[in-house]
Amino acid sequence: SGCNKYEASLSCNSVTINEDESVDALIIEDFGESYYQENELIDMVKTEINDYNKSAGSEKITVAGSSLTDGVISLQLHFSDFASYNSYMPDSVYVGTVKGAYDAFYDFNRSLFIAGKGEATIGKNDLVNMDKSKEVVVNGKYIVRCPSKVLYYNQGTKLLDENTVLSENEGTYFIIYK
Repeated sequence: SGCNKYEASLSCNSVTINEDESVDALIIEDFGESYYQENELIDMVKTEINDYNKSAGSEKITVAGSSLTDGVISLQLHFSDFASYNSYMPDSVYVGTVKGAYDAFYDFNRSLFIAGKGEATIGKNDLVNMDKSKEVVVNGKYIVRCPSKVLYYNQGTKLLDENTVLSENEGTYFIIYK
């Protein structure tokens, strides 16, 4: 189901990129079976995260909040960096510069909308020349909140407000922000 900016904080998986390039994730999952208990689920997640942090040698992931309402669990996690996010979550996120994404072999053969310019786009040649620009690359269906104004966003996504983009379908999406 699609999410708009008003429903986004309540019913859609989301990632928020912070100024320090840490990642906050909101995960919404259906746990409709009556035998699930919030405390048991959260304890299981916390144990899994503690094990992850021990193997990483430091606190890379923390549980920022949780709730279980009407069979739907909402879990807020904080990741110290996108590498920790990628090694723990099923989908991946890249946070860094356009050059870093290019060096990581992301496919730049795509068009991005120019924020605030209707259907106007830029392509691969423009992208590779933005090497120091800040970029987020997400794989999957997410609301993505950037720490500053979105300048360009992938076709196949929707700009919800000046800092927020929705990827409505599975895929790999680029967002370049100020």
